[in-house]
Amino acid sequence: MLDFGKAIASDMKHRADSNALNKALLETLPEEPERGSYYWWARKCRENTGQHFLDNGIAYGYSYNAPVRPEDADAVTVHFYNGELEYPSIHLPHFLHAMFDAEDETATILEKRLYTIADTMPRESWYDVVRAFLDALEGYEVHERGYNTYNYDDDLDQVFQAEAILVDGYDEYHILRIHTGCDVCGGYTSPVIVLARDSDYVWFRQCDFRCHECYADWDSHYEYRDALNRLEFEGPIAVIETDDGERHPDEDGPDSAPAMRTRLYCLKCGKYSVGVYNMAYGF
Repeated sequence: MLDFGKAIASDMKHRADSNALNKALLETLPEEPERGSYYWWARKCRENTGQHFLDNGIAYGYSYNAPVRPEDADAVTVHFYNGELEYPSIHLPHFLHAMFDAEDETATILEKRLYTIADTMPRESWYDVVRAFLDALEGYEVHERGYNTYNYDDDLDQVFQAEAILVDGYDEYHILRIHTGCDVCGGYTSPVIVLARDSDYVWFRQCDFRCHECYADWDSHYEYRDALNRLEFEGPIAVIETDDGERHPDEDGPDSAPAMRTRLYCLKCGKYSVGVYNMAYGF
């Protein structure tokens, strides 16, 4: 029989431990970084969105407690499992910093309007506040009323949801809420409004695979792995550069490496010369 007293005590300890982890993590980052800077985004991507006793955070943890890479670190990591390519991942703070301008004047004005509406709806969710803000907009076109990156193929290491609005039919502003919790159905941050630096590339969230030698390319890790399977390739899939020399991915378990230190096998020229990139933003 369930002992509710013990369950409540366990839940409270879990909450306290999680909050302490988040506080310690944030203390390693600049305290008040300039809006729009890399570490401003990093702090936003680690905003504490709390816990719920029915979520899976006690088993899997929360995104707001995940480590933050330094600004000068590689934005892309290549993941392997049992020596085989699994997937690449793009560190979300790097991606948002490259993709969006948070210092734009119009974005700042729109965000102030959003939070003015929020002040009149203190008991409503951010979802409802954003909907009220969109309904009250005048002179702007709602381009995309609610998208969530979880529902699309991408290589981001974290989820965000957003709405997109157009100004003068061209400039694309996004109302972003970043998922920092555990289960994807909840645990989203307070919103920020930012300008897409290039609306043509704003939806490009996957990595390319491109050979330095013969210029063969594959548009995603799915395409590259399918080509490997058709070829029935059985050799080492990659060479990883380390401080102690080169090695192949570990066949005994999980492994990962920065993309800038990883060279994959090229199925066309037979060399270890394939790099992993997000070409739109220079990763």
